[in-house]
Amino acid sequence: SFNHFLQYATRNITYIHIAWDGRQDFSEESDSVIRCNDWATEHHKELQENLKEINRLTNEPFQITSTCCISPKKPLEPKLIIDKCGLLDHENSTVVFDQWRGHTNDTNKPYRLFMPSVPIYESPHPDNDAFPVTEAVIANASAFKQSFTADKKFMAVHIRTGRLAIQNGERAKECVSQLFQLIANLISSNSHLSCFYFVDYGPYGIEDWEEDVARPVISQLETVRHIAPTRYDPSKFNGLNNAGFVSLVEKYAIAHAKV
Repeated sequence: SFNHFLQYATRNITYIHIAWDGRQDFSEESDSVIRCNDWATEHHKELQENLKEINRLTNEPFQITSTCCISPKKPLEPKLIIDKCGLLDHENSTVVFDQWRGHTNDTNKPYRLFMPSVPIYESPHPDNDAFPVTEAVIANASAFKQSFTADKKFMAVHIRTGRLAIQNGERAKECVSQLFQLIANLISSNSHLSCFYFVDYGPYGIEDWEEDVARPVISQLETVRHIAPTRYDPSKFNGLNNAGFVSLVEKYAIAHAKV
């Protein structure tokens, strides 16, 4: 659990950034793993901000002691990562991967690390797949739900817009228009319930390239139908300024909807 992690994890962090964005810092001759303490500044700052939030929950703060960068375009071996990233004494370091997407033996899967000598294992699903929520999530979700429902029964609609990014503009508008018609039918058959809308774009939502497609389509229909999404703001509830935390709070609140 997260509480177990806070209690026992080593406070020195080795941050491993995977250059999924195709940065040119790796030359054709360079290794697939390099030390990069002054590189990947944007991602490094994001992790520092997340650590500030995590360190609020513990008396022993985490700190980044080294940074390593990996090119996903070249073959990798675990020993190379261990040697280049200074992980020989791994018991004294907590390793954090930025955007871990798994590994593969298949060169046709560029969205994963190519590690030809590492076997692929199919992990069995646990009996309980539910992600454990902390008391902080439950407390924030309860206060958040109370703020917009006043403990009254309600209907919640979670509009997932990320997939719109693979559609062209007109097709996306058609999908969203049909969605709002479906919502209108639900409201009509549950007129005794207030309806609240949640979306997956915004400060803590989907990636920028997906939002570029989703936001204008949804916003246009929101304007026509006079709809405003309900959003959790961690600063108003003493929550964590973190996308994962925000997502869990909203998910927990939505789960208490009557419809």
